[in-house]
Amino acid sequence: MATEMGDLRKDLKNINDDIMQYRVLMINKPERAKDLSKVLEHSLQRREYIENETAKLLAEIGWERSFNL
Repeated sequence: MATEMGDLRKDLKNINDDIMQYRVLMINKPERAKDLSKVLEHSLQRREYIENETAKLLAEIGWERSFNL
């Protein structure tokens, strides 16, 4: 389970990095950022999946989640 959690955390960090890069791009080059909106949409869906999987893993060990990741 620790490996699964580690993999999910790494994926989530990468997604959050993608989102930050997108935000910077929106400020600096909005015309280019429009092309990346589909990538961002996929990243947000992946982040939601990871959060749900994390909640399931925590529930398996009896840890209630009372915060957002």
